Amino acid sequence: MARSRTPTDEELRSAERWLMDRPGVVGRTAAICVPSPYHVAMSNLALHRLLELLGDQPGWTGLRAFLPSTETAGELIRRGERLRTFDREVRLDQVDLWLVSVAYEEEYESLCRMLELAGLPRQARDREVDQPLIVVGGFAPTLNPEPIAEIADVVLLGPAELTLDPLLRRWSSLLDRHGRRGLERGVLGDALAELPGCYVTADGPPEALVVPGTTADWDPDGEARLRVDRSRAGNPPRTRILTPHTEFADRFVVAVGEGCPTGCRFCAASFARRPPRAWPATALAAAVDQGLAATPRIGLLGAAVSDLPSLGSLAAQVEGAGGELSTSSLRVGTRLKGRPPLVGRTATIAPEAATAAARCAINKPLSDDEIDAMFAACVEAGAVRVRAYLLLGLPGGDDGEVDALIDLVERGRRAMTVAGRGSGRPTELVLSVNAFVPKPDTPLQWAAMVRPRVLEARARALGAALGRRGGVRLLWGGARGALRQALLSTGDRDVCEWMAPGEGVGRGNLRSWHRARGDYLFEDRSRDQFLPWGFVDRGVSRGFLWREWRRTRRGEPTPPCDVLTCRACGACGG
Repeated sequence: MARSRTPTDEELRSAERWLMDRPGVVGRTAAICVPSPYHVAMSNLALHRLLELLGDQPGWTGLRAFLPSTETAGELIRRGERLRTFDREVRLDQVDLWLVSVAYEEEYESLCRMLELAGLPRQARDREVDQPLIVVGGFAPTLNPEPIAEIADVVLLGPAELTLDPLLRRWSSLLDRHGRRGLERGVLGDALAELPGCYVTADGPPEALVVPGTTADWDPDGEARLRVDRSRAGNPPRTRILTPHTEFADRFVVAVGEGCPTGCRFCAASFARRPPRAWPATALAAAVDQGLAATPRIGLLGAAVSDLPSLGSLAAQVEGAGGELSTSSLRVGTRLKGRPPLVGRTATIAPEAATAAARCAINKPLSDDEIDAMFAACVEAGAVRVRAYLLLGLPGGDDGEVDALIDLVERGRRAMTVAGRGSGRPTELVLSVNAFVPKPDTPLQWAAMVRPRVLEARARALGAALGRRGGVRLLWGGARGALRQALLSTGDRDVCEWMAPGEGVGRGNLRSWHRARGDYLFEDRSRDQFLPWGFVDRGVSRGFLWREWRRTRRGEPTPPCDVLTCRACGACGG
């Protein structure tokens, strides 16, 4: 099959439909950098949100910048040119600051590449005072800012609606007062560190963070240094630029809320975004109306779309306008009959674990019958493809999880086949399997990761078994990528030794770097063991997380989050 041609930047720009005013050239310039290719970056609502916020900021212009393709990067190097913004093609080493939005830890490495292509040093200490300020935010660095601390000048913790405006105002004031060359890093730290959610990395974390392996000055149930402010502001994040060149392909997407009441113990969104909250029904309806004025294709995005109180009315709103609605995923057990369509040709569910016991351990207590019924319900609702997300290598698992996954697939295929009889449409079950990776500030932050060679052996066995079955497709995320993600999500500043060595030093080898660090990823952590992210307080008490880890080991579920009556975790007050 011929490889499809990558569109040029000019073709990408001409295909865009802006649903907001395009940025002019006024005042100071902020490069909104997403360290991913255009297709991935424009699928992230955080980019759209930053564009909107910069558009409302007097005296600032926000211009997008993306990770270039390998071919484009090679051309830049051959020509001796610097990386430029996607909008207006301004050199990235000549803007006032970078606002870097990082959703996934793997994007840290891509950020280092963008800095190199822009002609900027990778490490903050090597940059000159008249070079752009590098500000990094997003979900991944809010969980653990330390792996990026040697690269970023500032890490913004929490929602940009609450942190960006004070930062830009203070930075403008500093530039007016001191100028670029007169602004020493010490002045920067003193002036910015007091701002909400603003972590000036040169100041360093608390003392205990710089001594790996010790707990001398760190109380696991004590006060943390930084507080992430998660109060609400603004309107729901939504698509501001429509383009066919994204995962959503000209679909207007609205984020319906934050967090998830289920409390799956491996999931950072379940704990770092507590308490779970939905945007008000009136705000969501208004956002959907905006979308319907531009396109009939509407998408709802969130970790708990199925639990949205206004889901039925939003679906009816889209159906009444002759539109088509899709959702990011459906909770197993969601009622699909007798209501406006919630699924298109593809439905997505997340059983996560192969057996009922394993699901109880991760706090997703679903029976096999409930999962089988959901496979059938999706097909009955019109889906021809059901995508199921599952994890390999969860705590307490062994090689037997492969047989359990095969059994789940066989039951799912039977349920889908029976549900689809008479429709004349072939159906497909897509099994999307990833390795378990421990995440900061979740109950499983203390859990060991299964060694990559064991994970790969289990994946090969699963692939061999499923390859003989029709109507089934396996997507395996790979163990090496999971190891990289684990290092970047749970590491400390030493990660920069491998990811972004000092100027003139070659890129390190992941395997050798990991060998030198030891096997800490593959052993359960103790309660008093040092955690690099321990100085950031997200509102959930560490004592609660530890109790949830103990319940994981016992295979005991916890009831869903009840923000009206429950005060167990601390996010809603003690």
